[in-house]
Amino acid sequence: MKLNLRRRGINCDDKCPVCNNHKESTLHAIWECPKLKYARRLWLPRSKLCMVHFPNAIDLFYFYSNLLSIDELGIFCVTIWKVWGIRNEWVHKGKKGEVCEAVWWSRNYVDELHRARCKLSTDSRKNEGDRWRTTRARKAEN
Repeated sequence: MKLNLRRRGINCDDKCPVCNNHKESTLHAIWECPKLKYARRLWLPRSKLCMVHFPNAIDLFYFYSNLLSIDELGIFCVTIWKVWGIRNEWVHKGKKGEVCEAVWWSRNYVDELHRARCKLSTDSRKNEGDRWRTTRARKAEN
């Protein structure tokens, strides 16, 4: 991020390229940027949307990992990953993307992952007899 580059002595504009207002840090890029305000409301349950100041991104993840259900946490993490990707497309390739699209994409991604896991689980139960077993286990069955 730009603040990290500046700390290393690289002279660059440290403003966020998305909001062009605040200093860009990892935490700002994935959470604090005002352009993410609407998207945060879409991906987090209102009762769990806390506008607490976090000193860094690790504290943000730790806080929400203790607050969200496993399904909500999955959407949270995938959405932040997608927001990061949209930001990088904007910064490095000049392609402006909509952050709100990241929320819908993430929900679909997580839903598809759940469906695949359920199908895999169902398929593995159907073929329970076909699973790999050691030679000793096969001899014991006979």
